[in-house]
Amino acid sequence: NDSLFFFQVGRYWGAVNREGKELIPTNYNVYHRISDNFIRLSRDRKHYCYSIPAERLITDGEYDNFYPFSSNKVLCKKDRLLGLLNLDGDLVLPARYNEIQSFNARHYRVKVEQKWGVVSDESVMIIPLEYDYIAPPKGKVCLAKKGFFFGVLNDLGENPVPFEFGRIELFADQALAFKWESMSLFHFDEDGLSKEENAFKKHF
Repeated sequence: NDSLFFFQVGRYWGAVNREGKELIPTNYNVYHRISDNFIRLSRDRKHYCYSIPAERLITDGEYDNFYPFSSNKVLCKKDRLLGLLNLDGDLVLPARYNEIQSFNARHYRVKVEQKWGVVSDESVMIIPLEYDYIAPPKGKVCLAKKGFFFGVLNDLGENPVPFEFGRIELFADQALAFKWESMSLFHFDEDGLSKEENAFKKHF
């Protein structure tokens, strides 16, 4: 990022902007660019997160580490669990998850003790933590696995294709679901709800 320039005084690092205004005092042993908008600063075994757009520290040493997530969010780690912060340091998701991945603009796939679910950016549970895997969405729907079987979920947490198939080929507007010697074709409407199902015997 060409709006922030680091300099070293003795063993410590600080940073100024283009006008020479000090934005980060020379108090830090190490700095590391997490992404275009976030920088991790370290001092006395504590880690801090600096937001370049906000031009300030957005944490106070309460987290163990930080990792890239997106241009406007950063993963924060505390006691081996992950949370999510925005550019202003607001807590999008508390540090209670083993894994966090994007789902759509305002929802996140999260993992807790080997089970996956989906939460909103207000930490509201959209899809409960009861699935062995939830794939990234295709349109309004996503493939998921529960036990030995695959099914389809939509972004409202509804289940347009039941969990009774050994394999599913998923598209944004339809799914080909295979079970033993039969194949079912599901069509989805614009809300990711099943509007039609056709069953066929396999001849291949």
